[in-house]
Amino acid sequence: WKRYDDVVSIYDQFLTHVNIENTISDPFLDMRYHIAQICRLGGNALSELERKYDAIAAYQNVPELIHRDDPADWRKISTSACRSMGQVFMEMKQYDNAITTWKQVFPYVRKDDPINIRIELVGSLLSQGYVLIAKKQSKDAISELRKISHYINQEDPQKERTSVALGLSSAGVVLKTFGQYADGEELFRMAVRIDPASALSWYFWADIVLEQGDSSRLGEAERYARLALELSADDPGLSYILFRVLSTRGSWGEALDRLEHCVREGGAEFWNWRRSDLINDFIRAAAAGHAQRVKQTMAEAGLTESMEPLWRAVRAELGEEVEALPAEIADAVADVRRRIAAARG
Repeated sequence: WKRYDDVVSIYDQFLTHVNIENTISDPFLDMRYHIAQICRLGGNALSELERKYDAIAAYQNVPELIHRDDPADWRKISTSACRSMGQVFMEMKQYDNAITTWKQVFPYVRKDDPINIRIELVGSLLSQGYVLIAKKQSKDAISELRKISHYINQEDPQKERTSVALGLSSAGVVLKTFGQYADGEELFRMAVRIDPASALSWYFWADIVLEQGDSSRLGEAERYARLALELSADDPGLSYILFRVLSTRGSWGEALDRLEHCVREGGAEFWNWRRSDLINDFIRAAAAGHAQRVKQTMAEAGLTESMEPLWRAVRAELGEEVEALPAEIADAVADVRRRIAAARG
C-alpha cells in the first residue's frame, strides 16, 4: 500500500511555500536538488492517482531545476522525471509529446555515468522505439534503438542487461509480426550482444530465421535454437523451436525427441497453447514415416481423447483396425488422413 494522497498533500503544501521559478536561478544548489526531488515524487504520486495533467506540470519543473552539468545523482532525478513524464503522455495517447519528452533525457546522460542513470536513457530509447514501431515508423525506431548499444555493455550488471535484451527482443517480435524481418533480426542481434545469456533472444532469432523459409539458413536457425536450449534446458518452448528447425531439415529422429520433451514437460498448458501447431506437427511426422512414434507420444501424453480424430487416423495409417465411429468423428478422421497424404506428397 502506498500513500499517494499523502504525498500529493505534502506536494501541494510545498507549492504554497516555494516559488519554483525563483529557485531555478537560486545560487543555493542544495535547494535546487531538494525541490527537484519533491517535484519528481509529486509527479509520480499524481500520476498514480490519474491526475495526469497535474503530474506533467510537476515533472516539467524538474529539467528546469537540474542542469546538464550537475553531478550524476542530480541528473538522475531529471532523467527519471522525463522518462516518467513521457510515459504519462503515452498513456494519454499524446505520442508525439511522449517522444519529445523522452528525447529530453539524452542530454543529461554520459556514456561513463553509473548504470542507474544510463538505464533511464536506455528505457526512454526503448519506449521511443515501441511507439515509433506502433506508428509504423520502423526506420526511425531502429535509429533510436541502435543508440542503446552505446549506453549499456557486458560489464554492466546482469539484471540490467537481461532487461534491455528482453526489451529489444520484444520490439523485434513486433517487427516480425509486421513482416519486417531484417529490422527484427537486427534487434535480436543487438539483444544477444548485450546479453549473450538471453535464451529468449536466441529463441526469437531462431524463430524469425525459420519463418523466412530460406533453406540455406536452416543451419543458422539450428545454431540459435541450440544456444537458447543450452541456456534454459527445461523450457518446453525452447525445445519446441529446435523441434521445428530439425523437422524442417528432415532430422526427424532428434526432432521427435525434442517434441516428446515438449509434450511431456509442457503438460496441459503447453498442449492448449500449441494445440493447432501440435496437430500439424504430428501430421507431418506421420507423413514422414514416423506414425508409430507419433502414436507412442500421444499415448504417453494422454492426448488420445483430446485429439481423437488424429489418434484414430494415426492408428489407421499403421494398419490397425479402427472400430466403427459416429459419422462426424469418421469424417474428421478421414480429413486428417487426407492431410497426412497431402503432407506426404
